[in-house]
Amino acid sequence: MTKHCMATFRCTFSLLWSNSLRWLLCCIGLLIQLLLIAQSCPPNIDFEKGTLEGWRCYTGFVLDQGGVNVFDLTESPAPEPGRHTIIPAAGAGVDPFGNFPMRSPNGSDYCVRLGNNTGGGQGEAITYEFTIPANRNTYSLLYYYAVVFEGPNHEEQQQPRMEIEVQNLTKGEKIECASFAFIPFGTTLPGFFESPVAQSTAPVYCKNWTPVTINLDGNAGSTIRLTFRTGDCTFRRHFGYAYIDVASDCSGEFTGASFCAKDPDVTVSAPFGFKSYTWFNADMTQQIGTGQSITLRPPPPPGTVLQVRLEPFEGFGCPQTLTARLEDNLNFAAAAGPDTLSCNLAPVRLGEPARPGLLYQWNPPDGLSNAAAANPIATPGSTTQYILIVSSPGGGCVSADTVKVTASNLGNSLRVLGKTQYCIGSGDSAVLEVSNALQIQWYKNGVVLTGENTQRYRATTSGLYRAFLQDEFGCSATTPDEVIDIASIPKAAFAVANAAQCLIGNQFVFTNNSSNAVGAMRYRWEYGNAATASTANVSYSYPAAGTYQVKLVVNSNDVCADSTEATVTVYPNPVPLFDAATTCIGLPFVPVNQTNENIGSPITYSWRYGNVPESDKRTPDAKVFANSGTYSISLSVSSAQCPTPVQTLTKNVLVERPATPQRYTTAFAIRNVPLQLEARNIGATALWQPALMLNNANTYKPVFTGAIDQDYTILLTSVGGCKTVDSMLVQIVAQANIEVPNAFTPNADGRNDFLRPVPMGVATIKYFRIFSRWGELLFESQNSKPGWDGTHRGMPMPAQTVVWMVEGIGLDGKIITKKGTSVLIR
Repeated sequence: MTKHCMATFRCTFSLLWSNSLRWLLCCIGLLIQLLLIAQSCPPNIDFEKGTLEGWRCYTGFVLDQGGVNVFDLTESPAPEPGRHTIIPAAGAGVDPFGNFPMRSPNGSDYCVRLGNNTGGGQGEAITYEFTIPANRNTYSLLYYYAVVFEGPNHEEQQQPRMEIEVQNLTKGEKIECASFAFIPFGTTLPGFFESPVAQSTAPVYCKNWTPVTINLDGNAGSTIRLTFRTGDCTFRRHFGYAYIDVASDCSGEFTGASFCAKDPDVTVSAPFGFKSYTWFNADMTQQIGTGQSITLRPPPPPGTVLQVRLEPFEGFGCPQTLTARLEDNLNFAAAAGPDTLSCNLAPVRLGEPARPGLLYQWNPPDGLSNAAAANPIATPGSTTQYILIVSSPGGGCVSADTVKVTASNLGNSLRVLGKTQYCIGSGDSAVLEVSNALQIQWYKNGVVLTGENTQRYRATTSGLYRAFLQDEFGCSATTPDEVIDIASIPKAAFAVANAAQCLIGNQFVFTNNSSNAVGAMRYRWEYGNAATASTANVSYSYPAAGTYQVKLVVNSNDVCADSTEATVTVYPNPVPLFDAATTCIGLPFVPVNQTNENIGSPITYSWRYGNVPESDKRTPDAKVFANSGTYSISLSVSSAQCPTPVQTLTKNVLVERPATPQRYTTAFAIRNVPLQLEARNIGATALWQPALMLNNANTYKPVFTGAIDQDYTILLTSVGGCKTVDSMLVQIVAQANIEVPNAFTPNADGRNDFLRPVPMGVATIKYFRIFSRWGELLFESQNSKPGWDGTHRGMPMPAQTVVWMVEGIGLDGKIITKKGTSVLIR
């Protein structure tokens, strides 16, 4: 089928006849068709073989490299499914986003879709190389494209795109005017529209089919490479794809346009899709019009030559001048095509390829893909005779033809009367029924059932059934498969070797003894605790003790089944549990046995202290430890039902020793002014005795408020019950004061080893500083303890007299500042 170039002219004539307005003669479309003078187009450059033969296919990815969009592609050994897709015109449908036809508008049988809507940063390309004949300095190509892009808010080099590149390989140069890129944003080319359908948050922009000319004049003998590329966005999230079709005519010379004689005017239309049009006479000396169409009244003499200069949108094609010769010899006849048959609504094509400039109308329009097309697709629901009327645009020249489409709607439904599954002996049946037809043949599992040719068939065995039907017109249909499953009722049975086991190490083995006469068996084991299995024989370990009802369900199909049950018991193993609290030397120690005895069987106990057996009682006798330390205690248990394995729990018990009693430094308090006391924080409790003048005698830090001296004992009791008694004297002073000894002996004998302030009724020591006699700071602290140890920078200081300064805040809030000297004695 020849593609009719859209870069042709259409001429329309109208005629006023006598005194009435009637379209009588021809309103003819003047066809300016790309006629190849000496050389046909390269083979399959137009995809009309229905393949990509002669084209080279590439796949890969798109990248943003330094602000430049780069295609990283590798040649594919064959077209990549879903990325290099040949689309036949028959049944092509419409694009899901753009809603425009996926078939090319020039009447071709095939086009190609490059790319897809899956995203992923994919890039793909197709290329075609051919050589222009050596005697052809006038040469051009025409192609059509439609594009669909997601339009993310990306930089220009990051957006989805289609690129066209034309190279003269002989001259080693790119033909710039024919090489360009389409992107959703940033292009000046009109015609993009936003789709009402979106695949993500980004809008989808579409451009319907548009023609582009490639001017190859002056390249006779050169080898040309034609490249089409499509790519997703470089972020791999947004898609881009295109439809492409190349016309079958490869010449820039136009002749042979015809029109009806005596028409009063003619309208000549140039190809659509260009930025501007300028019309001239034959030798280009006179401009006769602008715009895509001009009207000539009256028509010029036959043989008149017109020239039109086409200017593409900037960056989207090459300037081109087309030539047309007008002749009044238009002649056409309607061709509806031969009578044909449509089986089961199968589409059939009517008519013949369209001739540009003519109008087509089919009646009735029922069952036609397009009643105004030259060769529509017909899918009539019943036998229909169609009338085709072909006319010039004005209706003056008219021709008619008829075609009969016989419609045979044989149908392929398969109905089931009865049940598709039943048990033998149940009285049920499975009857299959199809529509009546001239010939019927039944199949089981793909094999002919000899002699089974009636409208109904009774299935008596399991299998996959279908029927083949054929009518008197030769139309045939095969029904869908129907599964018939007929089986016997199985007998469920199983055995368990040891139906009572202990929890630890339990492993129940269930042996299946079920049987069945007809049909493959399926199994379902239910262990009684929500766990299941589906194999013939199973083994299972229960995670918890208890009594379980095990059930086996056996099916030979979905409706034929049997089941049986058995009981298994899982005895609990005794689990040792006890508490061994910290104790004190000299105190009786008894571990607390917390082992659960409610297991239905007597428990045997065995206590060991270290490696020495201690007792076989549930609660052993009290034990007194003479020495402090950490001791190991173990409890082993077993039961009559589960004597093995013996379970053992070992814990460590801490035996404490009472701390050495201490006499605390005397605390000085001002009469009736609160003073916080502090005991050693050892053990678990503290008790001050007597409780006189204390806010809380049961704390480590009580507050003293009194008017007389008081000597206290502090009972400190540890977690294990060890008791230690410390003591402290609280002495009343008239006012707050800070005393510093006049000498100290830092010889590590435990007596008078530190020089420190002695606060009396003092709440806070702000600083305590010690200086050498030369004024060097030797020591500084904000506490009364531990004081200065007679060293400086890690070295012992020699015997000398030092100067000290101290400042504090009394319990009464008064500031106390004192200084003096002390002697360091070695």
